[in-house]
Amino acid sequence: MKKVFLAVLVLALPVALSAQEKGDMFISGNFTIDAGGSKSTTGNVSVKNPSPLTFGIAPQFGYFVVDRLEVDLALGYSLTRTKTGTDADGNNLFRRNNVFEISPGVRYYLPLGEKFYFTPGFSFEVGFGGTSTDLSQSSSTKNGLTTFGFSLSALAFEFRPVEHIGVTFRAGALSYSMEHSSDKNANSSTNENSFSFNLNRGVSLGLKYYF
Repeated sequence: MKKVFLAVLVLALPVALSAQEKGDMFISGNFTIDAGGSKSTTGNVSVKNPSPLTFGIAPQFGYFVVDRLEVDLALGYSLTRTKTGTDADGNNLFRRNNVFEISPGVRYYLPLGEKFYFTPGFSFEVGFGGTSTDLSQSSSTKNGLTTFGFSLSALAFEFRPVEHIGVTFRAGALSYSMEHSSDKNANSSTNENSFSFNLNRGVSLGLKYYF
């Protein structure tokens, strides 16, 4: 029985290693939209409380520089809108961030079977754009915005059901992000930093097309 198992393993190993070879290329990407809100009523007064709005799109291109080692580049745009308060008439006031992002990354493919891979990776992103904060319904302040971040994903896998399609699964990440907002007119700036590490959140599925 052991000899049969070893024979099957030896025959399957070249097949497993033959995929994700140097020169393989793929296209993929991310599309995100998250919005919502709530409404509360007291007597004849109704108050709407919108949830933060998030919109993002980032096409991605990847290339295997050597067998099982992929480098990729994503170019994207993101918009976030967050409620900051209300004016004297009860109208909602918002802060809006618009950012164009460049995100290179690298990922290693370790075969776990003929069509299944363990794919840990590292990526970082740099973004440039602006932020607008409402002062009233008719006026707002506008500042420049720079973002920087990196992410290490250890729980990442890919399944290749057919030759040209890859299904990715990722759960949890170690990440850091920074936002730098500057107002040249007022000669002032602010920095916002965040660091996170989780294993049970941030689960995502994705698709890749190989050519």
